[in-house]
Amino acid sequence: GAVNTDHPGIIRKPASELTDDSDLGARLVTVSVPKLPCEAVSAALARGAEYAQQLRKSGRIEAAYLALQGATRIFPNPQTQQTHDRPDSDSQNHHHA
Repeated sequence: GAVNTDHPGIIRKPASELTDDSDLGARLVTVSVPKLPCEAVSAALARGAEYAQQLRKSGRIEAAYLALQGATRIFPNPQTQQTHDRPDSDSQNHHHA
């Protein structure tokens, strides 16, 4: 995955060792992640963010949500992004004369 970091406590195994019917074959998959230092989490999310931006620019994805140990990065689709800054005052029928 794009949200990735090298840390001695992370355990990865070939997917084929975990399940016989995996289409990932010998590709390494993460099976255990210890509590990571803040710097490692930030670096992993930064790499994921770069990859997400590349995928969005190429049209392969519209949006991305990245999460690692409670830290997140969100890349919404700019065409469907909605703002929720304040309630719609018109719907409350507050008119002042």
